[in-house]
Amino acid sequence: MLPIGTTALLSVLENPCHVRRWMPDLEELEVLTQHDGHSLVYMRTRAPWPLRPRDAVTRFTRHITEDGIVTLTMRGESDAVAPVPGVVRMPFIDGQWQLTPAQSAPASAPEGGTLTRVDYAQRVSPGGGVPQWLADQTAVRHVRATLAALEEYLEEYVEQRPEDNDCQTAELPGADDGSTGYQPGRDA
Repeated sequence: MLPIGTTALLSVLENPCHVRRWMPDLEELEVLTQHDGHSLVYMRTRAPWPLRPRDAVTRFTRHITEDGIVTLTMRGESDAVAPVPGVVRMPFIDGQWQLTPAQSAPASAPEGGTLTRVDYAQRVSPGGGVPQWLADQTAVRHVRATLAALEEYLEEYVEQRPEDNDCQTAELPGADDGSTGYQPGRDA
């Protein structure tokens, strides 16, 4: 459960100014197309040595049910953008975020009592000859790191710095030092 409403959380998941702040190992993010709940997104991430950076072209599709459950599906479209030299394209991506409004908030909820249950699942093939067993082990750590970074971002930036909720005026942390991507535990 995260201490934020589904609409606000969806904004944090869909708006690049927020994603750049919390997504672990993110080097580049560009929304290629966006309309009617569909987005085509290019992302490049750092990889540990001796691996080369990875990139992906992913179609995100938003579905909202009548009872307010939001599902953001992810499907790789690896051929939608030409390969980038020196970067390994991930040939397969499939996953989803599911955001479920809490029916009732416990007494420990933040003021206002808004909570959202977050379920995140992703399957990837990292490409570049990485054995699938190793990719699967790494994926479990990546999901945990992603959820932890999102939770920390929400605590540090969204709730404590409401002026940054507007993506038009928000400045990226570390923008003056050339870094990109959210780095957990780092002061902005």
